[in-house]
Amino acid sequence: MSIKQITFAALALLASAVPAMAQSAPANNIDERVRSQMRVLTDKDREEAMLTGDTDIVLTRRTRLFTLSGSLDFSGTTNAYLSPVSPVNDAFGQAQIGVSMGTRIGGKVDIFASVGAVGVRYLDQHALNYNAISGGVGARANFGRLAVIASYQPTIVLTGDFKSRQLTSHRFQLSAAMPFQYRAFTIEPAASAERVIAHPGDYSAWSSSAGVTVSAPLSKRAPVLGYISGQYQRRNFDSYFTSLVGVDRRDDNWSASVGVVWRPMRWGEIRASYSFQRNFSTSDVNGYTAHSGTLGLSAAMRF
Repeated sequence: MSIKQITFAALALLASAVPAMAQSAPANNIDERVRSQMRVLTDKDREEAMLTGDTDIVLTRRTRLFTLSGSLDFSGTTNAYLSPVSPVNDAFGQAQIGVSMGTRIGGKVDIFASVGAVGVRYLDQHALNYNAISGGVGARANFGRLAVIASYQPTIVLTGDFKSRQLTSHRFQLSAAMPFQYRAFTIEPAASAERVIAHPGDYSAWSSSAGVTVSAPLSKRAPVLGYISGQYQRRNFDSYFTSLVGVDRRDDNWSASVGVVWRPMRWGEIRASYSFQRNFSTSDVNGYTAHSGTLGLSAAMRF
């Protein structure tokens, strides 16, 4: 083989290796997966508010300071690695437990805090298993119908065997929502701005998002809620593995979901949902399409 042929072969091998290296970069898109899989305090409160028809959605109705909660979910996905090529179908189970507290200060501002842990296990792709410990503190104030929430959420993500850390992130978020009623429907437009400081630093980013959720009771007798939602998010990464992907990473993420929530008892609920994500990225190896379905149950005890 001539030197010219060897050179071209080496360049071809390097070109094929770079996307693979980028895709298998530290944490393997762990930030995106953790963001979409973890149920945080404000999401649970919003879901409860939709079930009860109470749009004052965070802590104003609570008479007890602490809430102990847990959930079990089983999901299937068409793209376990969030990869733009050769997506892998898989299923995973997720268990989450946490404790939260909340109270009102001065009759105007709600404050809340939480701490919890989650474990995720994949049926086939065991390399994607992880555990996470997360906390959160925040405050919420109402200005008429407008609710403004400021929150901070630190998260530590470990491998499935607990032997090494994959990611540490500090998430600062300012969000606003303005739910209102139209006939039997609760409509909630929302927007947020977010700063993530992470280690590895490649996951540090600024982001903004806007979306809307529409929900309605599906039965006059049973506490069953149906909902549909859509969201757009723009993320600008500080420096996402630039030496591997070769460009600055900026994402435009579109997502939609539809689901049903049934609460047979005040302290427990059963959920079923379908969601879709389409991520456009300046980094080719980080654009992806994913469909997923989830069946889960949750329980909460206030004390």
